[in-house]
Amino acid sequence: MARSSILFKNVSKDLSVEDATSSLVSTLQGFQLAADQSERIVDKFNEVGNNYAIEAKGIGAALQRAGASLNAANNTLAESIGLITAAMKYWLGIWKHVLGTHLIAGKSLSFLPQ
Repeated sequence: MARSSILFKNVSKDLSVEDATSSLVSTLQGFQLAADQSERIVDKFNEVGNNYAIEAKGIGAALQRAGASLNAANNTLAESIGLITAAMKYWLGIWKHVLGTHLIAGKSLSFLPQ
């Protein structure tokens, strides 16, 4: 588990070992997986992070919050990662539109979190 946490930290921007460990443990528990599956989880996070507009740590954070619920709804880990990736792509598109509209119109972006 320690090796997987360090690996996850190394493939993610701005992720501490503690946060990596917490994310992995939550995912393992949420999907009722054994600890020896942790490196496989990191591989999945990293693969999606390398190929889509979502960081590995974002997938881990989403599964930390919703993994058990996704599993309870009979979604596999792979399906859950796919759902999260699709949702993030959708919301990113909306934010690009909102920001672009505000920038073109010269409106303030004060509604954005600081």
